Amino acid sequence: GEAATVVSASIKQEFGLGLEPIEGDDEWIDLLLGFALAQWETKCLDQDVLQAVKAIVESEIDLERWGEPGLEMFAERKTVLQDFLAQISVERPKSKRRVKPKFEFSVNELVRILSPDGKKVFYVSEEFVNQKYIHTSGLLERIQEGSGRGIVYYHKLGARILARWIDSQHLQIIHEPGIEFSKQEESSYYCGNIIQISYLES
Repeated sequence: GEAATVVSASIKQEFGLGLEPIEGDDEWIDLLLGFALAQWETKCLDQDVLQAVKAIVESEIDLERWGEPGLEMFAERKTVLQDFLAQISVERPKSKRRVKPKFEFSVNELVRILSPDGKKVFYVSEEFVNQKYIHTSGLLERIQEGSGRGIVYYHKLGARILARWIDSQHLQIIHEPGIEFSKQEESSYYCGNIIQISYLES
């Protein structure tokens, strides 16, 4: 959501894009050319970036990767680079429209169970962004306080998981063997109220 000039400056600083080759990176020219195109498309092409592209084209340093002079691929690449330099040397009439990516979040609820005292609910959901599975999360929510806390997280689509309240202060989570939890709380604390959480493979 930042202005193109702000994003551009941040990228230059973070990745060190400029006149000098990036140490240890054979594709620094490709990175610089791509960056120059992005700046040109958003009407914020820096003069130092333009001059760096001009130096690359005029020195023919990039052509070393494209075979020997006289080969068809060498000649084609040389023409492409010259055309590219000519293109970005003239300011783009109108900035390219920035399209914000769409993020569609959806869940598939597997478990929802209310505690015996009616004050807490535990639920487990598989979560998706743009229909792609992200992870499965289990959250404990205290209804009256309006607060919730993540209890379990794992990454295994379709894994079998159940839960039951042994009493209002003890939640048991039953799951299939082999689940590797990235988070697996054994207790949940809120305002002096402690809930014990146990796990059972089955």
